[in-house]
Amino acid sequence: MEIDVKTLTIILLVLAIITIGSYYNLNPTEKIVEVCPDDNLSILDVSIYQAAENLYDSSEMFYNYHVYNYGDGEARNIKVTCKSWDENMNLQFSLTDNFGSLDPKTYEFGEVVGENLALGGEYISDCYVSSCDNCKILYKEIQESVDYFES
Repeated sequence: MEIDVKTLTIILLVLAIITIGSYYNLNPTEKIVEVCPDDNLSILDVSIYQAAENLYDSSEMFYNYHVYNYGDGEARNIKVTCKSWDENMNLQFSLTDNFGSLDPKTYEFGEVVGENLALGGEYISDCYVSSCDNCKILYKEIQESVDYFES
């Protein structure tokens, strides 16, 4: 039995695809976190929108963010903390905002105003839910996020 080059190439290509597909199925690159809350419990997350200098008062900086409630319950007494780090990851600024409450399965815009540190150069800013009542804080379910925000 003689196999021509074209048939052999196709067989080897199919085997390579199967091998690569099996590797990625056995070694997933994403971490999946399952959060199964009790009824009427909120699941909160924050995404920073921007950190910017106030154009009308250069001594102030705005930290704008969105708070998301993915759960079925109302979140109360939400506190959002915003931080800025310099290019060497040294904490330069931290301010906590008393955001208030958030209805189930909604999101809202929030803003906290702080002193302009005139960091210059490169800096990183981020915000997160630091505490709340009747809620589960999403970032606390992922150890890398806990290390990042609570450092």
